[in-house]
Amino acid sequence: MGNLIIKNNGIHKWDIEIEKLNGTIYVGICGIKDQFDKPTDKSFGGWALGSDGYLYFQNNWKRHNTTFKEGDVITVTINMEIKHCYFGVNNVDYFEVYGYSFADEIYPFVSLNNGGKLHVKSY
Repeated sequence: MGNLIIKNNGIHKWDIEIEKLNGTIYVGICGIKDQFDKPTDKSFGGWALGSDGYLYFQNNWKRHNTTFKEGDVITVTINMEIKHCYFGVNNVDYFEVYGYSFADEIYPFVSLNNGGKLHVKSY
């Protein structure tokens, strides 16, 4: 997690370009009080899209048909007014996560293994 806190109303959007993939990468958001090592931990309270083909939300996960690899761009869009989170891969939105339980302050995060490399661009 970085030091960016999203707490204002409005739409917040950022892209993450995967430059080097070393194992599974998770991209998402979590509340300011959430703690985790990876989204499958029982204490995970956020929302994440994994390169392993799963969408993680709170303590649940479901399989999806989209994996990502080196060179792909993952887009995360947050609408804090209606508490929705959208995940996209290579300019195609795949997942809308309804945020009925979003915290009022959230952190964006990326979880990657040693040797992984990415580039973040915010709008």
